[in-house]
Amino acid sequence: MNCPPTYASTGGVCWTQKGTIAPGRTGRIGAFVQHPTQENTLYLCTEKGIFETMNWNAANPSFSAKWSGTFGAGSGVTRLWINPANPDIM
Repeated sequence: MNCPPTYASTGGVCWTQKGTIAPGRTGRIGAFVQHPTQENTLYLCTEKGIFETMNWNAANPSFSAKWSGTFGAGSGVTRLWINPANPDIM
């Protein structure tokens, strides 16, 4: 199965591939969301829920399920908003 590549940008000008995420584990990705105050924390919004990483490794990205059991089968998550003034509110 082909995995979609993940890219990073330097100043929004140049994009370089940073790794791949196997869709079998997380499902299809709807969005990436970066934590507003913890730059190394990323969230994946997917068809299987919300996944989080605090330690991105391009060769082997590791995401843990944050809220995957809360959502019914097939509902998925396409967006996540984190309040910049209070990051505990999502």
